[in-house]
Amino acid sequence: MPHVRENSALGGRRWTVRLGSGHAPDQATLWCEDEPLVIAGDQVLPSISPNVGVYATEPGADPLGDWLESCARLGTHASPDQLVLPGHQKPFTGLPQRLQAMVSSHRRALDRLRAHLAVPRSAAECFPVLYRRQISAADYGLALVEAIAHVNYLNAAGEISGELRGDGAIAWKMRD
Repeated sequence: MPHVRENSALGGRRWTVRLGSGHAPDQATLWCEDEPLVIAGDQVLPSISPNVGVYATEPGADPLGDWLESCARLGTHASPDQLVLPGHQKPFTGLPQRLQAMVSSHRRALDRLRAHLAVPRSAAECFPVLYRRQISAADYGLALVEAIAHVNYLNAAGEISGELRGDGAIAWKMRD
């Protein structure tokens, strides 16, 4: 499926549909051709990163890699004056800076994770370095699928390897 469909009309405006990925497969974002306006949905949020998780239907997926690629690709169309309508929270401007801030945050988390995986650890044992806060029972599921996304990203890049432990968890470790 192509990442772009140009010149669709909606609400008296011309739009380009650009697909993102990572938070959801083929997350449609709408870019107005008539004024600086972007309907970003959950692909880009103003103060938090969208949840990028691995789910049981695709345990080996690399949604973080997909999301980082999407941010880079969408960033080539972003301008500071665009009003961004996110799926959550308030509209904002400064889309290029927001995309860069989200990507930088995940890259820093990956760097911390690389150091943490000097010894074998499960995805859940990576919470302290990924989130740097206590994860509540209510947030555990979202935190786990996102931790697995970070681990899968490093695994897809060939940086880590996993081994099944006696408790049924996969222990991930940096390759020698």
